Amino acid sequence: MPKNIFVIRHSCFDILLSFVIRILTFILFYQPFHREIIMHIPVTTTFNIEGYKIVEYKGVIRGIIVRAPTIAQGIFGGLKSIIGGRIGAYTEMCEQTRLQAYELMIQHAQEVGANAVVGLRYDASEVASKVSATEVLCYGTAVVIEPIA
Repeated sequence: MPKNIFVIRHSCFDILLSFVIRILTFILFYQPFHREIIMHIPVTTTFNIEGYKIVEYKGVIRGIIVRAPTIAQGIFGGLKSIIGGRIGAYTEMCEQTRLQAYELMIQHAQEVGANAVVGLRYDASEVASKVSATEVLCYGTAVVIEPIA
Protein backbone atom coordinates (compact mmCIF):
# COMPACT_ATOMS: atom_id res chain seq x y z
CA MET A 1 0.00 0.00 0.00
CA PRO A 2 1.47 3.38 -0.96
CA LYS A 3 2.30 5.68 1.92
CA ASN A 4 0.15 8.56 0.58
CA ILE A 5 -3.08 6.54 0.70
CA PHE A 6 -2.46 5.76 4.38
CA VAL A 7 -1.98 9.47 5.12
CA ILE A 8 -5.20 10.36 3.29
CA ARG A 9 -7.18 7.66 5.11
CA HIS A 10 -5.63 8.66 8.42
CA SER A 11 -6.46 12.36 7.98
CA CYS A 12 -10.04 11.54 6.84
CA PHE A 13 -10.46 9.47 9.99
CA ASP A 14 -9.13 12.35 12.11
CA ILE A 15 -11.53 14.79 10.48
CA LEU A 16 -14.48 12.44 10.96
CA LEU A 17 -13.52 11.75 14.58
CA SER A 18 -13.13 15.46 15.27
CA PHE A 19 -16.55 16.13 13.74
CA VAL A 20 -18.21 13.39 15.83
CA ILE A 21 -16.58 14.70 19.01
CA ARG A 22 -17.80 18.24 18.28
CA ILE A 23 -21.35 17.02 17.64
CA LEU A 24 -21.36 14.94 20.83
CA THR A 25 -19.92 17.83 22.84
CA PHE A 26 -22.63 20.15 21.54
CA ILE A 27 -25.38 17.63 22.33
CA LEU A 28 -24.05 16.86 25.81
CA PHE A 29 -23.12 20.40 26.87
CA TYR A 30 -25.83 22.47 25.23
CA GLN A 31 -28.15 23.83 27.87
CA PRO A 32 -30.55 26.49 26.69
CA PHE A 33 -30.26 29.49 28.94
CA HIS A 34 -33.46 31.46 28.62
CA ARG A 35 -33.20 34.98 29.94
CA GLU A 36 -35.94 37.44 30.50
CA ILE A 37 -35.11 41.04 29.91
CA ILE A 38 -34.45 42.36 33.39
CA MET A 39 -34.24 46.06 34.06
CA HIS A 40 -30.76 46.99 35.19
CA ILE A 41 -30.70 48.47 38.65
CA PRO A 42 -27.72 49.66 40.70
CA VAL A 43 -26.17 46.81 42.70
CA THR A 44 -23.24 47.19 45.08
CA THR A 45 -21.40 45.22 47.74
CA THR A 46 -21.26 48.34 49.93
CA PHE A 47 -24.14 49.65 51.98
CA ASN A 48 -24.53 52.99 50.21
CA ILE A 49 -24.42 54.28 46.65
CA GLU A 50 -22.43 57.46 46.10
CA GLY A 51 -24.59 60.33 44.89
CA TYR A 52 -27.81 58.72 46.12
CA LYS A 53 -29.67 58.53 49.41
CA ILE A 54 -31.60 55.52 50.59
CA VAL A 55 -35.20 56.57 51.24
CA GLU A 56 -36.71 53.17 51.99
CA TYR A 57 -35.49 49.70 52.93
CA LYS A 58 -37.54 46.90 51.38
CA GLY A 59 -35.76 44.02 53.13
CA VAL A 60 -33.50 41.10 52.35
CA ILE A 61 -33.81 39.66 48.86
CA ARG A 62 -32.25 36.51 47.45
CA GLY A 63 -31.75 34.33 44.44
CA ILE A 64 -30.97 30.66 44.97
CA ILE A 65 -29.99 27.95 42.49
CA VAL A 66 -29.11 24.32 43.15
CA ARG A 67 -27.15 22.79 40.31
CA ALA A 68 -25.34 19.56 39.56
CA PRO A 69 -22.99 18.94 36.63
CA THR A 70 -24.31 17.10 33.60
CA ILE A 71 -23.04 13.58 32.90
CA ALA A 72 -20.64 14.93 30.28
CA GLN A 73 -19.36 17.67 32.61
CA GLY A 74 -18.81 15.03 35.28
CA ILE A 75 -16.88 12.74 32.94
CA PHE A 76 -14.73 15.47 31.40
CA GLY A 77 -14.26 17.19 34.76
CA GLY A 78 -13.18 13.90 36.35
CA LEU A 79 -10.69 13.22 33.57
CA LYS A 80 -9.33 16.76 33.78
CA SER A 81 -8.92 16.49 37.57
CA ILE A 82 -6.64 13.49 37.03
CA ILE A 83 -4.46 15.46 34.61
CA GLY A 84 -4.69 18.68 36.60
CA GLY A 85 -5.29 22.25 35.53
CA ARG A 86 -8.33 24.42 34.90
CA ILE A 87 -11.58 22.49 34.55
CA GLY A 88 -13.44 24.51 31.94
CA ALA A 89 -16.68 22.51 32.11
CA TYR A 90 -17.03 23.15 35.84
CA THR A 91 -15.99 26.79 35.50
CA GLU A 92 -18.70 27.41 32.90
CA MET A 93 -21.30 25.61 35.04
CA CYS A 94 -20.37 27.72 38.10
CA GLU A 95 -20.47 30.96 36.13
CA GLN A 96 -23.92 30.15 34.71
CA THR A 97 -25.16 29.23 38.19
CA ARG A 98 -23.91 32.51 39.72
CA LEU A 99 -25.51 34.49 36.90
CA GLN A 100 -28.84 32.70 37.32
CA ALA A 101 -28.81 33.31 41.10
CA TYR A 102 -27.97 37.00 40.49
CA GLU A 103 -30.82 37.38 38.00
CA LEU A 104 -33.27 35.76 40.43
CA MET A 105 -32.14 38.20 43.13
CA ILE A 106 -32.70 41.18 40.79
CA GLN A 107 -36.13 39.83 39.91
CA HIS A 108 -36.97 39.47 43.61
CA ALA A 109 -35.82 43.07 44.25
CA GLN A 110 -38.11 44.34 41.52
CA GLU A 111 -41.02 42.31 42.88
CA VAL A 112 -40.74 44.05 46.28
CA GLY A 113 -40.55 47.49 44.62
CA ALA A 114 -36.84 48.25 45.00
CA ASN A 115 -34.78 50.24 42.52
CA ALA A 116 -31.36 49.25 43.92
CA VAL A 117 -29.59 46.51 45.90
CA VAL A 118 -26.94 47.16 48.54
CA GLY A 119 -24.78 44.71 50.48
CA LEU A 120 -24.60 42.10 47.68
CA ARG A 121 -23.08 38.77 48.75
CA TYR A 122 -22.68 35.28 47.32
CA ASP A 123 -22.59 32.04 49.27
CA ALA A 124 -22.17 28.49 48.04
CA SER A 125 -22.42 25.13 49.74
CA GLU A 126 -22.64 21.49 48.80
CA VAL A 127 -26.14 20.12 49.38
CA ALA A 128 -25.85 16.57 48.05
CA SER A 129 -22.32 15.20 48.01
CA LYS A 130 -23.21 11.94 46.22
CA VAL A 131 -24.54 13.78 43.16
CA SER A 132 -22.22 16.80 43.51
CA ALA A 133 -25.12 19.27 43.77
CA THR A 134 -24.12 22.77 44.81
CA GLU A 135 -26.33 25.54 46.13
CA VAL A 136 -25.45 29.09 45.11
CA LEU A 137 -27.15 31.89 47.03
CA CYS A 138 -26.99 35.53 45.95
CA TYR A 139 -28.46 37.96 48.45
CA GLY A 140 -28.53 41.59 49.48
CA THR A 141 -30.79 44.35 50.79
CA ALA A 142 -33.44 45.82 48.51
CA VAL A 143 -33.72 49.58 48.77
CA VAL A 144 -35.36 52.57 47.12
CA ILE A 145 -32.87 55.31 46.27
CA GLU A 146 -33.09 58.92 45.10
CA PRO A 147 -30.37 61.19 43.74
CA ILE A 148 -28.98 63.66 46.28
CA ALA A 149 -30.03 67.12 45.15
